[in-house]
Amino acid sequence: MHECTMIDWSFVDVSRQRNTREENKQIKEGKGGELWNPEEGDTEEEKKLKANKRRQKDTNARWTKKGGEKHFGCKKHTKVEEESKFIKKRVPTNASNSMPVKDLVDENDRGEDLLADSAYIGKG
Repeated sequence: MHECTMIDWSFVDVSRQRNTREENKQIKEGKGGELWNPEEGDTEEEKKLKANKRRQKDTNARWTKKGGEKHFGCKKHTKVEEESKFIKKRVPTNASNSMPVKDLVDENDRGEDLLADSAYIGKG
């Protein structure tokens, strides 16, 4: 039993990417999953190089700034019971994404108090 639910988010910083401008452009367009795939005519060495490079990339990570501090990575949004601190749900987003209140709050939360910071105001 609980009386109140809290939602909040935190950064998950990842290693900074060293991409070309063209690679960054494709990632921002949502085509990051297509990058570094082996192509017809690639040698075995080129295929291996592309596979190794792909493993080192996080195409969902984005740059954002909070309080003058730059971050590269993702956000994790967490819904917890206030009293027990029991984690009820987590939703990951890229760092520049909005707050996913609709993905965190459901019918089971109806009638309960919901605590959230101002970043969640008007988001659902």
